Amino acid sequence: MEELISVIIKEVDKKPKRITVKNTLRALQQKVNGQIEVVGIGDRVVLIVNEEGIPLGLPYNCTFMGHRIFGTMILAGVDGEDFASLPYEIELEEGRSDLSAK
Repeated sequence: MEELISVIIKEVDKKPKRITVKNTLRALQQKVNGQIEVVGIGDRVVLIVNEEGIPLGLPYNCTFMGHRIFGTMILAGVDGEDFASLPYEIELEEGRSDLSAK
């Protein structure tokens, strides 16, 4: 398991950016401000969000691949059952049709 992973983070009202984060549950929980929910969106990619984003009243962030996101979202890679660095060929652009903001 990688100690540090490269992910893309999209915070509310901010552009997506690539960051490096510790590959721990605690570090990912801190980034989304709570318990994480993991949604598989491909063979090598998962979406990580706050599992209580709606009940907690977190602000709307964007719609990504049909999922309405409330609060911060993270795109990470996967290696088996472990999180891994997101492949560098995967990037998010502000104008993508599957990343529509408010």
